[in-house]
Amino acid sequence: MQTPSSEDASRPAIHLLPTEVRLVSGDLATAPHVEPHLSAHPTDPEVLLGTAITVAPTPNGDFRSDAFISTDAGRSWRRQQLNGCGTDPWTAIGPAGALYVSCHDSRTQDNQRLTGVSVHRSLDGGTTWLLPSAVPLASGGSVDQPKMAVDLSNGPRRGWVYIAVGQWVKLPAGGQTYGTVVARSNDRGATFSEPVLVHHDRLHQQPFGLGVVSDGAVVVSFMDYADNVGRLLHRRRSWTATSSDGARSFSLPALLWESRAQELTWAFSARATSAAQPQLHALLDAHWQRNGSGPQETSSSAPQLAPLSLLLSNDHGLRWQGPNPISDGPATSDAQTPAVAIDQRGVIGVAWYDTRHSSRDTGLCFDIYFAASTDGGSSFGENLRITPATSCPQNHAASRGIAQRWQFGGDYSGLAAGADGVFHLLWADTRRDVYQLWSAKVRVHQ
Repeated sequence: MQTPSSEDASRPAIHLLPTEVRLVSGDLATAPHVEPHLSAHPTDPEVLLGTAITVAPTPNGDFRSDAFISTDAGRSWRRQQLNGCGTDPWTAIGPAGALYVSCHDSRTQDNQRLTGVSVHRSLDGGTTWLLPSAVPLASGGSVDQPKMAVDLSNGPRRGWVYIAVGQWVKLPAGGQTYGTVVARSNDRGATFSEPVLVHHDRLHQQPFGLGVVSDGAVVVSFMDYADNVGRLLHRRRSWTATSSDGARSFSLPALLWESRAQELTWAFSARATSAAQPQLHALLDAHWQRNGSGPQETSSSAPQLAPLSLLLSNDHGLRWQGPNPISDGPATSDAQTPAVAIDQRGVIGVAWYDTRHSSRDTGLCFDIYFAASTDGGSSFGENLRITPATSCPQNHAASRGIAQRWQFGGDYSGLAAGADGVFHLLWADTRRDVYQLWSAKVRVHQ
């Protein structure tokens, strides 16, 4: 009998809970569902809030997003249609259990049809939903990629709701730029302030993360992608900026990562529990596949990275440690559309779409994988395959069209840590030919 090594013994034990892989969107079995997001109640382990785009065009031709609510820790799910909820949905749950879903809306301003963002909310656990609250566009144009976070700290702004979006905005000195703006609500999402521009140059920038850490500081992460006339940059840089006054103003941004090859920072999380040290996490995808990025280095000077790595900061994003490898798949495999969450014990969980089971015969296929760290992100244990069957969306007529835009189920996926330490995953795959939502529960033992 082989004796386990000390390295194996130190790895966290990860268990996929029996019979806990569930079909979430089976009530609309022929409608594709993509771009899921998930939140867990901060104190009640039974309550989960998910959302996703339902690819069933509305009367005006746009897609809609629905909410999915579970009150039994993911054993069953109930769909909630949200009137006027467009694409790019995001979820959050407040300290008193208020449910929030943000998504795009369509509005007219100055005789122009613009894309905005509204917040749908329920104050009774999802039984009834209030009319959506529109986040002001101010003097700016359309928005994209909204992110949402709620202050769960015990500070004076506990319960405040924040929204970060990319938006065309006018500059005081003239001209305009596409940058990251942040709006705030101090009345549980009933109204929002005009957005504040997080600005330090005239490059085009897009947010990819928003969080509130345990001391109540608001941290937004964003990336450069084009110059002031729209030419794609040779290298993308990622930044973090912090606000200690409730998103009224932000610090000078600090550099998170500068790409030198195909790597890209993709997902972001903040440790929000009141008893924990403020901690930020960012995931680094080594093989970003979206077309349209600028020229990249292929020389030996480019970093040799695992398919997926973690960057972490304990000082509000001023300094970042890592990258620390997560994926144990072959270097040729991709780790796409990752998500990261941290539980109240400090265990870090990461989930992603992994292509290690693709082959020349099958084409590009994926499975969902999960890994965990019990030492603050310095190392990760063996990767756990979540999906019982590999998905190959290009091989099915029912999913091929959607895969042209959302090959890996969207621009993000769902992962949340429950109050009991169980990690919940929400993703889209094509094991039944159509992109459908599935959930799973994972427990990590230290």
